[in-house]
Amino acid sequence: MKKALLLTLFFSFWLHAERNGFYLGLNFAEGSYIKGQGSIGEKASAENALNQAINNAKNSVFPEQNT
Repeated sequence: MKKALLLTLFFSFWLHAERNGFYLGLNFAEGSYIKGQGSIGEKASAENALNQAINNAKNSVFPEQNT
């Protein structure tokens, strides 16, 4: 339950995927917006951050088990 709540808060406060880019900020009222026409480096950096956050969230909710 605690992990699910943290996961929900993490995604709602830090990352929100938009059609033209990624919104990175503390909340929806403040933050930086990387538009689709930004530089390739900015887009790649935002995509890497999003993918890393998704992987971290998956590992915290569904940790790999050694069997």
